[in-house]
Amino acid sequence: MHLLFWLSLIPFATSWLGEQGHYYEALPVAVYGFVLLMSAVAYFILERVLVTYHGHNSALSKLCTNGVKEYASLILYLLAVALAYINTWISIAAYIAVALMWLVPGRKLEALMEAIEAPD
Repeated sequence: MHLLFWLSLIPFATSWLGEQGHYYEALPVAVYGFVLLMSAVAYFILERVLVTYHGHNSALSKLCTNGVKEYASLILYLLAVALAYINTWISIAAYIAVALMWLVPGRKLEALMEAIEAPD
């Protein structure tokens, strides 16, 4: 499905999860994780399409190769959705871990920015 479709469901899932302590219930936590998982899958597909469009020698291609964060995010989201029915706090911790993982910029991005900004 389209990336914007899944992103448009984030306010609904977040609201449902945050209302009156629904974070103790498995279904709202799993739905929240499923929406995040599908958003990550849609972004992953979008990224691959853009790399194909711009060519494998483009700057975008250099940033997107060997995406450990992308694969780790997908795996954590998938595990968190399943674990929501065992313990909701484990799932919520996984969602937080993915968010924190993306706060730190990648080394490839920093190296590429330095190469672009370096005077010739």
